[in-house]
Amino acid sequence: MLQASKMIWKVPKMIWKGREKTTLNISDVKKVSNKLQYNDFINQLCIARPDLEKNFIIKLLIDENEYFRKYPDVKNSGMSAIKHYISHGFYEKRDLPIPKNIPYVTIDKKDQEKCIYFSNGLKEDGAFQYEKYKDSLVFNNTSDFKQIVISIFLGNKLIYSCAEFDDMGLYVIELSKKIGVTTMLSSDDIVNNDETMGSVSSIISSVKSLVKHVSDLDLEYNKFLKDLCNARPDIGKKYISELLIDERQYFRDYPDIKKIGISAAQHYFTHGIKENRNLPIPKFLPYLVRGEEPHGTYLYFSNAPLRDGSFQYRCVFQAEKYKQSLVYNSTSDLKKIIRALFISKTIIFSRPEVSSISQYIIKLAKRIGVIVEFDYDDLLLPEYSDYLGHVRSKFSSPESANKNIIAKLPYLYLADSFRCTSPLIASHLSKLSKPVSIHQNKLPLHMSNREQDVVDKLKDINNRKINIIYLSGTATHKKDYSVIHGLLIKLAQQYPDKFTLTFLGNTQQNIDPFNLLLGEDNVKVIQRVNFQEMLKIIAKHDVGLVPLENTIFNNAKSNIKFIECGSQGTPVIASDANEFKSSIINGKTGWLCSNQSQWIDILSKIINKNVDILPVSLNAKQQVEADFMIGK
Repeated sequence: MLQASKMIWKVPKMIWKGREKTTLNISDVKKVSNKLQYNDFINQLCIARPDLEKNFIIKLLIDENEYFRKYPDVKNSGMSAIKHYISHGFYEKRDLPIPKNIPYVTIDKKDQEKCIYFSNGLKEDGAFQYEKYKDSLVFNNTSDFKQIVISIFLGNKLIYSCAEFDDMGLYVIELSKKIGVTTMLSSDDIVNNDETMGSVSSIISSVKSLVKHVSDLDLEYNKFLKDLCNARPDIGKKYISELLIDERQYFRDYPDIKKIGISAAQHYFTHGIKENRNLPIPKFLPYLVRGEEPHGTYLYFSNAPLRDGSFQYRCVFQAEKYKQSLVYNSTSDLKKIIRALFISKTIIFSRPEVSSISQYIIKLAKRIGVIVEFDYDDLLLPEYSDYLGHVRSKFSSPESANKNIIAKLPYLYLADSFRCTSPLIASHLSKLSKPVSIHQNKLPLHMSNREQDVVDKLKDINNRKINIIYLSGTATHKKDYSVIHGLLIKLAQQYPDKFTLTFLGNTQQNIDPFNLLLGEDNVKVIQRVNFQEMLKIIAKHDVGLVPLENTIFNNAKSNIKFIECGSQGTPVIASDANEFKSSIINGKTGWLCSNQSQWIDILSKIINKNVDILPVSLNAKQQVEADFMIGK
């Protein structure tokens, strides 16, 4: 199907003889080249939409006054704005101002659906959907402008795949709406298992639906402010404006803005945010108390990257517990985050970092009465900085780690409550005299491997080598890896023909000894991969290794390696840190080791097949599904 989609884009380099045609089909767009002249281009739009007058079509395409204001050289040339843009401006990457105050028109919806897919990502983003419709085309924001516009005029449905919204994407959406084309948003970024398409016209009235489906379709400040007022009618428009920005400070920082006569908030959220201007946080505003909302939205927010394991476990997966939940990180659009905050009951802030965006969101949340809850999955307190993985592995000094943690301490006092992954972390956070709740890391049930796949993997185990995997994660576990490095060398010397070894993640270790002893074909190093790919790799192995130093930091850590491996039917051999000791039944759902001799003993038995792995694999899978998965 993808191959078929790519064929659409082999556009012949030819001049379109539009004036000789009286009809135009969506398939004809494939023949339109970037050499199409302005008059022919306008003719094709008139043929595609005979219900629209030519002058009205030209007005639809560009805000001529704004284009001339931005580019006086074009005005001086005597060329019309749209003609210049078609012939030169598009290729010179000039801005294309969207016309304002033009009424929307309607079209007959009884015709065969002609679907246009548009994305600001790859053209292939729409390739797996376009064959649903007999007449359809796939575009992205690097496609030829004339092809895109002619297609919109021919179509009656636009499906926008929105990774983010850029200027061309907004133009395409607005143009489609103005000529009556049904505009839909493909909401792949919604976390709530909501993969439906949201019709723009049908959900404008609902603020919550607007945030979840089309919150970026209209980024004009007045619409943004109206959404916030609708979400929180108890606050008032004037106070909301004051909450969003310290206007006096913004004008002091940017006197050029004060001269324009526009409000600081309107300028920042319309232009300043794109120009990377500072967003001063308002001072001395009172905190509001919000009324009880038993079914309010939970907003998950993190400074961690989207692919980071902490973000996945503490935000994305945790959000699946609640019917109404939203998930963002610090790279998300700020207006989208603020909209979400205004409809939320609680914001759960995972691993709060000292940053301007974090401070802004936390203070805004508290001022509008949203509960602020901090989520910790590690023992990140100053008195234990010496035991951090990157300190123990010599990637940073205890002094710098301690300084970094102390810098975050003021955040602790902004929290209304805490949540964490383990009882040991909870016991230390409870000293701050605020409520603490434990939320263990869990995986969605659909990520579990099939039982039959586990059985099939192990059915020939007596006739092959044992496949062992060590899951390092980041290089900060270098010191933890030292727990088993020597004994693995010893086992490779004793049993060079009986096992393979895979290192998944950044181990920062020299694997040459294993290449020499086991053979290069039996040793693999796989750098960090996405979450789903990691689970597939784990599923191919017979046993996983989870060595941990015996420190208070490791005893407070979650048992995610047991969860990940167990979900795939791959039992682990783990150090007997607290959370592994509380979840693994030794010899039944995995193995626990407290010293080198125990590691050697159990690994030797497994390598020599003196232990039946199958029942342990199935028991581990069953236990993880029962205790550590969401969606049962």
